[in-house]
Amino acid sequence: MCYTIKCKPCADAVYYGESHRNLYSRGKEHEKKLEKKDEGSFMFRHQVERHDSKPVEFEMKVVKSSRDPLPRQVTEAILIKNHQGEILNSKSEWNAPPIIRIRAENESERKKK
Repeated sequence: MCYTIKCKPCADAVYYGESHRNLYSRGKEHEKKLEKKDEGSFMFRHQVERHDSKPVEFEMKVVKSSRDPLPRQVTEAILIKNHQGEILNSKSEWNAPPIIRIRAENESERKKK
């Protein structure tokens, strides 16, 4: 599944993720990192950087479900690339090549150009 976690007070601050586990299990993992004040936690970093380390309410929801990893990863990449606002994903955790668009032409189309 692909999912989002949004900071409720910020409205446009969003984390995009993908996982083969269910939303509840993945959410608990994020929550534990936040409780431990793990510097690798985007939620903890966001609280420190944008909210003076004060607790903030986050909202998590499924965007799209898929059993196969490739469609999940592509969906996550597209969501991140198209987001207009603050992205809470760190660049180190999301490192993928850009999506390449391929256009097929037949020979008659090429001759028209």
